[in-house]
Amino acid sequence: MSTPQIHELVSKQILENKNLGAITENKIHQIIIHTYLNRFENKNTNRRAKHPSKLTATDFNKIIEKLITAGVLKETLHNKIFFLPNSLKYNDLELILQLYPATYVSYLSAMQWYGLTNIIPKKSFITIPNRTIWKRLCIEEISSHPANEILIKNLDTYPSDSISIILDNPVQFITDSKFSKLNYKPSFLNNGLHFRVKEIGQLFIDMLDKPNYCGGHQHVIDIYEEYGKLYSRQIIKAANKYASELTKARIGFILEKTLNINHPTLLEWKASILKNNVSGGSRKLFAEFEFSPYFSSEWNISINFKPLEKYGTTNATN
Repeated sequence: MSTPQIHELVSKQILENKNLGAITENKIHQIIIHTYLNRFENKNTNRRAKHPSKLTATDFNKIIEKLITAGVLKETLHNKIFFLPNSLKYNDLELILQLYPATYVSYLSAMQWYGLTNIIPKKSFITIPNRTIWKRLCIEEISSHPANEILIKNLDTYPSDSISIILDNPVQFITDSKFSKLNYKPSFLNNGLHFRVKEIGQLFIDMLDKPNYCGGHQHVIDIYEEYGKLYSRQIIKAANKYASELTKARIGFILEKTLNINHPTLLEWKASILKNNVSGGSRKLFAEFEFSPYFSSEWNISINFKPLEKYGTTNATN
């Protein structure tokens, strides 16, 4: 029985993952390196096996060309990304998450996934770590592999908006310098794909921090008014752990004053604000707008959004 050629072994490994619709060039390189190492270590199979450290760019390119000819890979307009035979069954978000493991769906795209909004995003919002964290996560993934010194030269490429050229809609990558796996909730769709989306409590924090990524200021308030009570436990828990004191004041004001939610943690937040006498030029409900004469003395925050002014007071009404 003849020994399978390298490209046949690589093809088999790629196609074994039935839930894969796209793959990066660097990921293919990693599979090729794995395959060469396995063959080199099993010299009974092939005494002339090449060590993966001896591979050249030409070697990688020849194998990829054979995979394209065999129909395993399909070239795209992005020269570092290839589609697989079942790519058409996946949408933009699913393909992006497959290509870049250290990412998750966020902002308006996450709101749509949870069913919080009827706005159809014109672009995909994806959160990624900064380059330093990205590299560390990639190195951690291969650190225990015997060929890690070779693999480290073929780490996954840092995500770029240029991927939009192969998608139905543009993608916007938003960098998070505090990126953590605690930020997202892994969920499994019916097709078995590992789908990563921002945890819903933290998503409500993001709505107030970056409303322009979430359908706009009025839409954010509408979502809080419609779903804030339903998800109040998750919102308060997430804010208590991750939000700044200013963001806690924003959330606390909305939950308490507009939704009439009473919760011990909200009382703790208010007490902390009064104790620390927190004040300053940035204490506004929405950072993008000018100060309003309406304010909440309990939450020490300017209510600078007209539809919510009725929940504040002014010096004239005191």
